Amino acid sequence: MRYDVPIVESAAANASQAIWMDKGAPVVGSMDAYAQSFESVTNKFFAPAKEALPRPFDPLFAGDNSKLDSLSAADVIKKLDLSTHERDLISTFAAMNGHSNPEQSSYLDQLRWFALGDFNLWNLWDNLGRYRVKGGTRVLLDHMQNDNDSEVIYSSPVQSVVQSHNRVTVTTKAGATYVARSVVVALPLNCLNDIDFAPKTSSTKQRVSEARHTGSGIKIYARTRRKYPIFLGHGNYQMPLFFYSRNTMTTTTSCLLGLASIRTNWTFTTVKRFPRQCANSSPTSKLEKRFHTTGIRILMPVEHGACTVQIYSRMIYPNCSAPKTTSILQVPT
Repeated sequence: MRYDVPIVESAAANASQAIWMDKGAPVVGSMDAYAQSFESVTNKFFAPAKEALPRPFDPLFAGDNSKLDSLSAADVIKKLDLSTHERDLISTFAAMNGHSNPEQSSYLDQLRWFALGDFNLWNLWDNLGRYRVKGGTRVLLDHMQNDNDSEVIYSSPVQSVVQSHNRVTVTTKAGATYVARSVVVALPLNCLNDIDFAPKTSSTKQRVSEARHTGSGIKIYARTRRKYPIFLGHGNYQMPLFFYSRNTMTTTTSCLLGLASIRTNWTFTTVKRFPRQCANSSPTSKLEKRFHTTGIRILMPVEHGACTVQIYSRMIYPNCSAPKTTSILQVPT
């Protein structure tokens, strides 16, 4: 890597237990049993990947794949001969990959995920979550910032971008203005319509931004007061939070996934941590709120101010809506 940033292995790569759903009930079993079932059903689901995408990094090489693109992940799953357990498993995996309901996720996009993992489920898992930057993504961002002379301005949402003659004026919602010869706009698609552009962006960009990206994935990182067994928890995608994994071996940080569309009562604000006023007055008090992830209620004492929620598709964070912030998981016994 350019900055020689150390890479560490996530604790979940060494999980000894797994939880999955079978006919609506949670099952606690070995990782071997989980892996065998998971590999079997994913091989069925991703069967056309090599023919459709022989060169994963050149997705148009094989020609027209519009038929596969017109199918949703759910369309394909319905046609496969699967048990209830297998159907729940692959539907949830498709929801994770697309950050959306499987009915809204392109099957071709799902196939490309698999192709980019060298057509191997476990290579795909390694790519997605086995390795991470030691110290977190912030370490890499700090290296990038130190490598140039630019100024980073935080908490300054942009109101408008106006281009006239040979200059561009950017105005923030707080009224600050910045003038330059040119501006690079690197916003998520969902955010384009939140800014007033003059001249306006193309009608196509406006239409697509208004429709919003189908993805609405949520990640919650929680640091607990004590260690729990290292395991993977896998529910079904209709649950507000349907996947759990342990991030670190030496500390107690855990990760949960869900779909934002499932919890429509959440409000959003640009904060990275639950605000102090949402916790009890005592910093050592247990912060508890109930979510259903793997089909069992999971309760963990969460360290004060140590729970972070990320909304992928808009790069903003849900604000807590209860007088106590969160506890999230219950471990297998």
